[in-house]
Amino acid sequence: MNTSSIWDQVLSRVEGRKNRFAFSTWFMPTRFISDVGVVLRVSVPNALFRDWFMKHYAPIVEETLAELERGGRIVRYVTDEATPGAPTDAG
Repeated sequence: MNTSSIWDQVLSRVEGRKNRFAFSTWFMPTRFISDVGVVLRVSVPNALFRDWFMKHYAPIVEETLAELERGGRIVRYVTDEATPGAPTDAG
């Protein structure tokens, strides 16, 4: 499996489960960063987006990763914000 496409595979599967508005609002702004070891890093626009996404969609992402035989991954949602001294990583 090509690790650089794992997030694309997640998005492809989730797209069929969510309505168009939810998918375009909450999944399309995300971007794959890396898949190293057990950590999958995904970029999100900001901390508010990250927190809402984690509360409402993290379980769907975890379920989808399990379906793709990538279960047990730790998904880190990294913000695009560049606030000095602020934590930008969660998950």
